[in-house]
Amino acid sequence: MKGIQDKVAIISGGATLIGAAIAREFLRYGASVVIADIDVQRGEALQAQLGGKARFVRTDLQRDQEIAHCVKDAMAAFGRIDFLVNVACCYDNAISSDRLAPAASSINPIRDRSHGNRCPYLAFPLPPEGSPGEHLAPCRHPRLSLTRRFQPGRQLPELGLEPIPVEPCVSPEYFDREREQVFMKTWLKVGRVEETPDTGDYKVKKIHFAKTSVILIHGKDGKIRGFHNTCSHRGNKVIVESGEETFGRSKAAVVTCRFHGWVYDAQGQIAHVPEEERFSPCWEKASNGLTPVHTDVWEGFIFINLSREPVEALQDYPGGMGQHLAGYPFASMNQCFSYHTKLDCNWKIALDAFSEAYHVSTIHAGSFPNAFSTGLADVALFGDHRTTGICLTLDATPTPIAAMANEITGASLVAKRGASMLPSSVNPSRREDFSFELSVVFPNILIHISEGIWFTHQFWPIAHNRTLWEGKYYVPAPKTNSERWAVEFAQVLQRNAWLEDTATMEDTHAALESGAKTHMVLQDEEILLRHGYKVLEQYMTAKPE
Repeated sequence: MKGIQDKVAIISGGATLIGAAIAREFLRYGASVVIADIDVQRGEALQAQLGGKARFVRTDLQRDQEIAHCVKDAMAAFGRIDFLVNVACCYDNAISSDRLAPAASSINPIRDRSHGNRCPYLAFPLPPEGSPGEHLAPCRHPRLSLTRRFQPGRQLPELGLEPIPVEPCVSPEYFDREREQVFMKTWLKVGRVEETPDTGDYKVKKIHFAKTSVILIHGKDGKIRGFHNTCSHRGNKVIVESGEETFGRSKAAVVTCRFHGWVYDAQGQIAHVPEEERFSPCWEKASNGLTPVHTDVWEGFIFINLSREPVEALQDYPGGMGQHLAGYPFASMNQCFSYHTKLDCNWKIALDAFSEAYHVSTIHAGSFPNAFSTGLADVALFGDHRTTGICLTLDATPTPIAAMANEITGASLVAKRGASMLPSSVNPSRREDFSFELSVVFPNILIHISEGIWFTHQFWPIAHNRTLWEGKYYVPAPKTNSERWAVEFAQVLQRNAWLEDTATMEDTHAALESGAKTHMVLQDEEILLRHGYKVLEQYMTAKPE
């Protein structure tokens, strides 16, 4: 390979067996190499073995920021980049000649999405045919895609690529059908077992779309059951709610209607009726208990199903998502910061805003500047449900106060995370930049898990243009004053980010209601949204039972 002395090459997949062999060849002919690879252990060992003209840079080719960091590091270390040898990535050969990348003498460094590039790239000169270096060019096209972008058209063709109609987000008629076809038939999360840990503990949850509220009560047999909050006498509310969620306790594990004093036990049966003898003989005490609601528990989450008979049991409903999240120690993070608000928007607009990372660099420029990457990791679809990893920008510099809080406790997402708590299918490659898993359980809840933190977003439909959003953030209870300060800082930062998220939703709905646009256009990394609308369509077109 004559003519490459003092030149510089980036070798993607450079820590692999083939990549390492290519790196040695470049070095043997006097070049310097940058080993770009996701395998830190092998990469660092190879750098130590090859000496000062070799440099390892941890690079995940699915991440624009890491690719940009690799190029920046190479330029800082060697002052130039002459070649890119591809071992790890895939080529994009469907590019017209008028858009070819420049030659090595005017190499175009990677530009991120904020500057208008959809796919970052590097260019490299192809060795002449028959030359000793020809084997380094696996493709005869001078432009390549340096990232394995998530391309739903190729990988998930069943989801389609077409724009998404606006109608499901703005139509009152669609909402009425959605209420019946989706929310009155699916399992809905309404609580955690830690909220009612003892016998007689109860929680009342308002369910606006069904015009009801549900009593969840911990019985003497240890089981949590659900009932409509409607007295069997004349329909008064048995428990008067004090908000969206109302908590209480009865030592006797009973609830009492304040209107006429009817008492019900934790199995919904009538325990006492004042002046019972005055009711007519046809009235049967045993058949006039509270109206039950199908209630069950999965991984400590309490779910209800408002249908007369659920299509499937709760244990079957999550499908593969159940195995994906199984074993995560939700209960060990016992301090919860809870927020809620009502928004003038459709529930899907709210859910969609939290289901992608495309918005992070713009909406969260204040709370999380340069903290998160925009790409998705390990996207997986589980029937009606979906999940992906969200990752950090490793070279981002936290603010001084955030850095101090991160040193004290791991309560903030803006810090490198461990993996001791994670199920094996979450962040399966144990990538260093993993921040948290974003999982969407159809229809209306997001469950995010990370090392030492988990949180949820839930979106309850009230009307076609009105939604109740609930956000809950869980961390281990602090043990010292410094930990308490760090936890408080982390949750305030998270709260501010959620305020940034919710600030867009009402404007989105108002603009869509204008009718100016009939469709929404999605890009590749909004794949969770596309899957959500596809699943919703299946429910909406299903034949009524």
